[in-house]
Amino acid sequence: MLYGDMMGEWLLWVEDSRVIQLRVVGPTSCLPPLMLWRFCQGLGATPLPDNKVEDKYLYEMLVITGNLKGAQTDSKVQFILSGDRDETDIRTLADNQRKILQKDSVDVFVMAVPRPLGDLQFLRVWHDNSGLGPDASWYLSFIVLRDVQTGKKYEFIANDWLAVEYGDGQIDRLLSVAGSEERKAFKHLFRNTSNKELSDGHLWFSVFLRPYRSRFTRCQRVASCFSSLFLFMLVNAMWYERVPEQPGKGGLSLGPFSLSIEQLGVGLLSNIIVFVPSLVIIFIFRKARPRKLRKNRIEVAVMEMSKVKEKSENQQLQRTNDLKDNRNASNEEGQ
Repeated sequence: MLYGDMMGEWLLWVEDSRVIQLRVVGPTSCLPPLMLWRFCQGLGATPLPDNKVEDKYLYEMLVITGNLKGAQTDSKVQFILSGDRDETDIRTLADNQRKILQKDSVDVFVMAVPRPLGDLQFLRVWHDNSGLGPDASWYLSFIVLRDVQTGKKYEFIANDWLAVEYGDGQIDRLLSVAGSEERKAFKHLFRNTSNKELSDGHLWFSVFLRPYRSRFTRCQRVASCFSSLFLFMLVNAMWYERVPEQPGKGGLSLGPFSLSIEQLGVGLLSNIIVFVPSLVIIFIFRKARPRKLRKNRIEVAVMEMSKVKEKSENQQLQRTNDLKDNRNASNEEGQ
């Protein structure tokens, strides 16, 4: 009888331990993929493919695509930017390394022009509707241009479809630079604030939606999420079967629900144990400076442009040398 009781207790312990192991191993197994997923994201500023190497005046261009269903596009997007001193030729938004203009995305480009455009006034943007199916249309939220030399910013607000099947059916928009009233409009502020709170403020969602410019890295967010998760598991283990299910005297009753003083005390202590360390960890991560400073994306884009120029010059030199060698060989054969 004693042996049977011991075996029964042992089997129960093994069954409970398996459940505990699954609860620990399951979330832990998700940690490495989430950490590695961060390095698969294409980040940084992209030089426009039609930049000319001799153009030295730079503008940084942030293109914000909306978060509506079907907002992304694979169509060829082009634009003309006009200032009070000059305007650009037709320029193209493209990146050979990654997909751009995806739903709820922020794409950063570097545009080189031969001379300053002055104070920016108008931005004409359109696409050729060449994308397949739902990827033909595009919902543009707004575009921000920054003069790299002066630091002055210009915002062009659209919050509209460039689509044949949505809105007014137009795929060509002429946007004027936004004034203070347009930038402070409730509709524009509400969309930006709600997106920011969801992508940066919500700890779990921000693992996937983290803003590019945030110093709170995706790896740090994943670590914060798992620290909170394991603290919750620790708290559950600390008070497992410690509080009676039936409340005693002095409890709180609300219809079919009832809470004892012990349950209220355990809930309060559990929140302190979980949330105080979690908030401290998040605060430290948000305020900490990176060990290795990130390279300036404008400088990186300029370096890429220089590499393209050097590569084209080397190819041209190689072709010239090959032509000379062919001519010399022909002359020797003629002699």
